[in-house]
Formats: sequence, structure tokens, C-alpha cells
Amino acid sequence: MTQSLIWLHGDALRRNHPVFEKAPTECDAVYIWDNAYLQQTLYSLKRLIFLYETLCELEVEIVKSDMDYYLQTHPAQTIYMPSSPDPLLKKIAQRLAQEKNLVLVAEEAFVNIELSYQCRRFFHYWSKAEKTAFKHNADLYV
Repeated sequence: MTQSLIWLHGDALRRNHPVFEKAPTECDAVYIWDNAYLQQTLYSLKRLIFLYETLCELEVEIVKSDMDYYLQTHPAQTIYMPSSPDPLLKKIAQRLAQEKNLVLVAEEAFVNIELSYQCRRFFHYWSKAEKTAFKHNADLYV
């Protein structure tokens, strides 16, 4: 049994996420299919199908369980979690950090802008964001 676990969630479903580099190589990755959480997110059926197909493509273990219960009872002492702006995941992470060693792994920001005002429309956001978007991998698009 490994001493570490990668807890994947819907904000980090890609093979090259930094959490895979930060965690030990023998570390298992798991996605917890929590029906109560998914109902709170109000995901559509199409979104749920996309989520499931992405997990299958990543060959990640999918466990149907309550997130809190699974993570608290899992024998791993260190849990690697991709950071997320999701308030529901943040609450679970705060509770988990009291019991286990939780390592939050952030990724490079898509854009670097200062939003000193509230963007009500995507156009206003994008008119500021497009100036810095993709700069970290701009050579791929030349």
C-alpha cells in the first residue's frame, strides 16, 4: 500500500498536470465519483459523460464514494491535490489537512492580469486576458 495518493478532480484532468510531477512515481491517482458533490455542481449529463470519458482515457481509478469519507479513511498519509477555486473542494481540503499531510499543487496561470473591476461579460475579460494568454507556451503556436 502506498503512503501517498493523488486526488484528482474535475479542475485537473490532464496527463501533464504538475501534480503528477510533484507526487512520487509509485503514487496512485484516484477520482472520487461523489454523487452528492456532482449534484451540487449542477453538471449536465453531457458534462458528466465528458468527465467519465476523460477519466477512462487517463486510466485513473474511479471510486464511487463520499469524498470526505474516502479521503479520511484512505491509508495514505500524504495526499497530493491539484489546487482548485471550487469552494466545495476547498472545504474538503481544509478538513483533510487537519488529519493528513495535504500537498496542494498549483499550475501556471493561463493568463496574468490584474482584475481591479468585476468582469460581467466574457468579452471584457478576454480583451484584457488575450494579451498574456498562452505566453508560457507561445512557441507551440508559431
